[in-house]
Parts: sequence; structure tokens; C-alpha cells
Amino acid sequence: MKIYGFPFSPNTRRVLFMLHEIHAEHEFVPIDLTQGEHRSPEYLKLNPNGRVPCLVDQDFILWESNAILQYLAARFPEHHLGGERPRERADIACWLFLNAAHLGPAVAHIFAHTMRLPEEKRIPLMVENGRAEVARCCGVMDEKLSKGPWLAGSNFTIADISVAATTSVAPMLGIDLSPYPHLSAWEQRVSARPAYRKTFALAPGHRRDQRDHVPVVHRLLALRKDLVPRDAHLIEAPRQRGPMPLQEGRKIPHLAHLCGQRDLLLRAASEVLHGGEVEQRDHPATPSTAPRPDDDLGQRRVAR
Repeated sequence: MKIYGFPFSPNTRRVLFMLHEIHAEHEFVPIDLTQGEHRSPEYLKLNPNGRVPCLVDQDFILWESNAILQYLAARFPEHHLGGERPRERADIACWLFLNAAHLGPAVAHIFAHTMRLPEEKRIPLMVENGRAEVARCCGVMDEKLSKGPWLAGSNFTIADISVAATTSVAPMLGIDLSPYPHLSAWEQRVSARPAYRKTFALAPGHRRDQRDHVPVVHRLLALRKDLVPRDAHLIEAPRQRGPMPLQEGRKIPHLAHLCGQRDLLLRAASEVLHGGEVEQRDHPATPSTAPRPDDDLGQRRVAR
């Protein structure tokens, strides 16, 4: 089984979370979005939609992260992650669709118009509307979680896996979950799971909350400071254990600005995602190339 994806994509990590949860053997194949590999003829043969992730299971090819979750739940029924009865499966689907149609796109809009796009292309109203939609969805989830520990009831399911990949970027985007006590408690339960910690590369014993979040890219940069060119203008240096709060309108360098040695960084990301240690070496920084404006990084990918 192979999973093609970008290590920093929430949608890719959604599927990796599932694979780690069910202990399924798989090979991770990095697709470098900053180099346009998702538009290559070879990749488009697998996924004509040109997005990540994409699953290849022998002669079966499947894309769209939530569809992959449903497939894996059915493929490995012994883990009981896809629901046992029609009503339970329908309840799970409800949260998958809420994430794909409402929460995910809203988060993607916030990301695009506070971080991904150049300042002159950012639309404040998109951020305002996105935050309002996120708040609405969080209220809905908080109400449901007031009645049980997991989104689909008493059992942890792919509904939780799907939404957790989206809410994982909340601290980075300044989305505060603390007004939603049941959702915040759920987020702590999810992030304590070994499969989550392995997927999102949290250090052992590291407690994650709204003020103490280490995204994979920041952990990588903390481990591999030698990869960061001296002319990369970081407002706050990343730390191995601690927050790197990002505020609305703050300028941060795109991954492509940070490191010209993309292959090495992607390999390191793959190692971190699979729980390995990243070996520190001396690598000369090389000039990086800024991403093209039409790069797909972060564009509605959270919803897929």
C-alpha cells in the first residue's frame, strides 16, 4: 500500500493518522507541491484531480482524504472505525461532510488570506467570513461533544480522525478553541493518541494545547537549523519544544523560501512523520526559489 502526499498537508496527515491508527503497513511517497510534482503527467495518471493525498492499494487507486478514510475503515473492519450499524455510519458521514464542506474550506480561506497569498492579494473579508464559519462549526461540534466523548458517540471513529487533521492547524492560524470546552477536551483526547502523536511528530511527553503547539514544519526547522538560509526573515526563531504563535497578517516565509534543498527537507519530514529521528548535518544553504502564485499549497486542501 502506498500513500502519495505532501508531508505538511493536513489532508495527507489525515490519511497517515488513519494508517498509523490501524497499524497498516504502507510506503509514503512524497509529492513536492512547491515543485509542481502534483501536476506531473505521472502523478496525474494516479490522481487526475492533481491534489494530495492519493492511495494506491495494489490495483486500486483512490483520492480524496475522507474517501480514503472510509475505504480503510472498511478494509480493516477489525478496528471498528467506520461504524457498525447504518445509523452509526450515517452519523460518521455527517461529520466527514461537515468537515469537507464547511469547516475545512473555512480554515483554508483563513490560511490563504493570512499566510499563503501575497499581502496584496489577501482579502480581509475572506478571513472574517472564514473565522465566523469556523466558530459556527466549533459550536456545533462542542454541542455534540457535550453528550459523549467522540463526535459519533461513544466510540472513536474516522469522524474524529478527519476533523482532528483540520483542527490541528488551529493554533497556527490563531483559532482559539478554549471557548468550546467540550471540543477542547476532545482535542486533548485525540492528540494524546499514539497514532496522532506519531503523525504530527510531537515529542514524547509533549503536552499539546492552544499555547503550546509544534507544527511539523516548525519542529523540522528546530531540528535542522542548518537548512534555513541566513536571509530567511523569521520574525521568531522556531524552537524544538514550545509555541511559534502566528498572528493574522504576520509575514512568515513559505517552505520554498526557507530551504533550497527541498529533497532533503522532504526526506526529513517523512522521517519525522514516521517517528524517526532527523540526523543533523552541516548542509550549505542554497538560494531558494519562491513558489509560483498558482501553487496549490493550502488552497482548499484542508477540506479534502
